Amino acid sequence: MVVGGGWIRVLAYAQLGGNFTYELATPSGLVTGGLYRYAQHPSYTGAYIYCIGMLPLISRFDAGYGCFTPSILQIPLTASTWIWIGFIFGVRFPQRVFEEEDMMRKNFGAEWEEYHKRTCRFLPGLF
Repeated sequence: MVVGGGWIRVLAYAQLGGNFTYELATPSGLVTGGLYRYAQHPSYTGAYIYCIGMLPLISRFDAGYGCFTPSILQIPLTASTWIWIGFIFGVRFPQRVFEEEDMMRKNFGAEWEEYHKRTCRFLPGLF
């Protein structure tokens, strides 16, 4: 899952080319090929898959935190990691998706609306 999610995320970035930015910015065109043919936000799909794969690995007390922290801190650190990841995926990613979609709608109008209707946000056939 870690490798697959990372691969999807990097491939999505590559397919955006010069339109990829970490900050919200108006792209030069609407990308609808490659992974974007199937999902509107494939880089976020890749991030979700990557993190689902990583959480069990970093949550193990005999690995991850367990390698460098006293046992008394392992449960609080693991819990805080799960809370932080939950915040990112439960609050921040959805906010960012709606911000991006609003920007795309404003800049590409009917072209965006057509693309938005025929593709899913994250997982083809599911969501």
